[in-house]
Amino acid sequence: MANPQVLILGQDLIELGYVIKYPPVSEMRSFQNDKLITNVDEIEVNNEDDFFSINNPASIFKDINWLYTPIQRKDSNGIVTWDGNLISVPRNHTNKTAILRSKNSMYQFRNEAIDYHSSTFETAADAFKNICDDVGFTNYNMKAVEDSIAQLTANSCKVMVNINTSDGLTFQQVCEKLGEYSNSDVYNHANDIYFVHWQPYAGGASITLNESDLKKLPSVIEDESELINDYNIGYDGDFGIPATDSNSNNIGSVSRDRFGTKSLAEMRSGTDGQIVFETKAAAIYIGEGYIKRTTKNYNTIPSPLSKISFEIFADNKNYINLQTKFRLNLSDEGWTNKIFEVFEFTVDEDNDSIVITAYEVVV
Repeated sequence: MANPQVLILGQDLIELGYVIKYPPVSEMRSFQNDKLITNVDEIEVNNEDDFFSINNPASIFKDINWLYTPIQRKDSNGIVTWDGNLISVPRNHTNKTAILRSKNSMYQFRNEAIDYHSSTFETAADAFKNICDDVGFTNYNMKAVEDSIAQLTANSCKVMVNINTSDGLTFQQVCEKLGEYSNSDVYNHANDIYFVHWQPYAGGASITLNESDLKKLPSVIEDESELINDYNIGYDGDFGIPATDSNSNNIGSVSRDRFGTKSLAEMRSGTDGQIVFETKAAAIYIGEGYIKRTTKNYNTIPSPLSKISFEIFADNKNYINLQTKFRLNLSDEGWTNKIFEVFEFTVDEDNDSIVITAYEVVV
């Protein structure tokens, strides 16, 4: 096995003896689909010789445009665990140390206001791809986008997007909005943006975790705050009467009786709005998808999904990623009848640990 590496400007800072400590690498996505996740990495380094003092003649950054310099971490198997861009180098002159602070996606630096107008009704994933291409942003996962286009098209779910520069929406904000309006996860993974439309679970848990795989047994909560049981969505020609749960299949009624209304943010855009669904059926498809995604047994004994956190041993890292689906083969809580999906994981090789947060999948 190779030694871990921290690579910047062609040099390995671990091999050179500069690295004091660096944090475990985390990845996560938002369950509510309303924000892109950018992770921050902070590597503490020795700066006794001013190697990281930007304006010092001895510095690696002397006379270069150091901002957004690529910085990469590799583990003992040579696998890239961090691929980021340097955003600041705070220095402590008392103890002669510095911090190499980086973020792992460039999209948050795109602050220009977006101007985009659909030429015809299209899927939100099509609009996402077109906007990325228009602004020259290439760090998106094409397969995830193409799969989402196919799924949304198959369900006749299309929108018209009209966003003006005067709206003042940045690239990130537009991506978030398109994700929200299409029940899609829009998240950062391995320095790419993934646009993944949610689909009901159709079988195929990728792994089973046994008690021997776990370093720490799960803790469990039922997170009512994530539950959705109502929606209010505008569509083309709705004449001020948007699609709601009450005028479709009313699938959230039992859940509302038990918990009160837990609403999806209103999507009452109207014909002149920024995003407008083509048909009432498309609006209903999205609204009911949110209810099905967040509520178990919504027609009988509704309850929120279980959220669990636990630890496994770090040698499992090669098959754990965002959206991994798994079973837990444990004796209590009816685990073997449940499927869980990873929403956050933190790899800590020094402690031989992966900390995982996962939500139960509706089956």
